[in-house]
Amino acid sequence: MQKHSTGGFQRSSTEVGADKLQRGSSPLRVFVDMDGVLCDIAVAYQEAARTHPHVAFPQSIPGLFASLSVIPGAIEAMAALRSNPRLDVWILSAPSTRNPLCYSEKRIWVERVFDYPLAKRLILASDKSLLRGDVLIDDNVSGKGQERFEGELIHFGSGRFPTWASVLEHLRRRLRSLSTETDGADKVAADRDAEDHPARAVAKRPGAEWRVRSAEALPDYCLRVVFNDGVAGVVRMRRLIHSAGAGIFSALSDPARFADVRVELGAVSWPGDIDLAPDAMHAAIASSGEWIP
Repeated sequence: MQKHSTGGFQRSSTEVGADKLQRGSSPLRVFVDMDGVLCDIAVAYQEAARTHPHVAFPQSIPGLFASLSVIPGAIEAMAALRSNPRLDVWILSAPSTRNPLCYSEKRIWVERVFDYPLAKRLILASDKSLLRGDVLIDDNVSGKGQERFEGELIHFGSGRFPTWASVLEHLRRRLRSLSTETDGADKVAADRDAEDHPARAVAKRPGAEWRVRSAEALPDYCLRVVFNDGVAGVVRMRRLIHSAGAGIFSALSDPARFADVRVELGAVSWPGDIDLAPDAMHAAIASSGEWIP
């Protein structure tokens, strides 16, 4: 369990999450690093060192940060994160002080690869602990204030989080856990209200509207899903299952295993702890009738 230092004592990521629940139902603030997480700085650095052998700091070469290639799965992952109404997504990157142009080049890169709205959510800070948030996705655990970040640090590229698929899975589980705890707290409050006011009829709280009520496997790695509020549509999973960053979802390439879909706690699930985030799915299907994770 990741530990976080605050005021001289250690706080676990679970405790940080509990604090978030106490503050209300605000979205989780997620900071995503750039170099090594969204863009491949390592390859560009090596190429710059090869083509400019006399430059002491290859990262200082103009144009380097504006032309970086994209980490596999990053574009799809950011789309999934940004479409989730329960997440407040920002890019948090440390600038290269050896290259003054990187401040503008990073901004150019984000708009070129993603879009202008995300470029408005780009933060450049040499010390990432200065920013307050719930989650930091970074390929380093120290050096730029990562070790002092108040929320949960997800070490991208580590054994636990080797790809974007594993990061998304973890965040889905965290959101589902928070939802379960919140629903539990609501039920306790309703039970107490019933005890205090026995004559008052207390209706059973319905499940969240974005939770899945039923799921059916269709041909070509598609699903037909229906949500609690009646919204229904199709989830197209072929691209994810057969992508380089599929992670545990690659197991669903077996049609028989894909067909073994079920609904658990309002989420589309498969044996082996494989599941999909229902809230992001609901938002997309309510808008266009389909979701492509």
